[in-house]
Amino acid sequence: MAKAIEEVGDTIYTFAADCEELFSQVHAQLKAKIPAITNLFQEYQHRFVSWTAYLGIFADKSVCLDRRLRRYPEVQDIIVRLLDVVYSSLQQGTFTASIINVDRQHTDMIWQ
Repeated sequence: MAKAIEEVGDTIYTFAADCEELFSQVHAQLKAKIPAITNLFQEYQHRFVSWTAYLGIFADKSVCLDRRLRRYPEVQDIIVRLLDVVYSSLQQGTFTASIINVDRQHTDMIWQ
């Protein structure tokens, strides 16, 4: 992820933006390789977008979640850790999609 948890400023924004970018990458990868689960993944992506909008993570600097939580580092840390779990899961999804694709290609070669 872009910043260490201890850094202050736009930490939540940065971590959420990293997750959002990885969501898009994984979605494209799944759509190309494993279309059967693309709809399910897209639902999770929409939920993430809704969650970030509800919390105001990407809102204007004056009202964004980072600003509202600047006096509550413990709460900010919880959200950053949650985003780190989401990011790690997305990375695992990328790895899994690449393995599934390799297995599919290997199986196709065997049966031809």
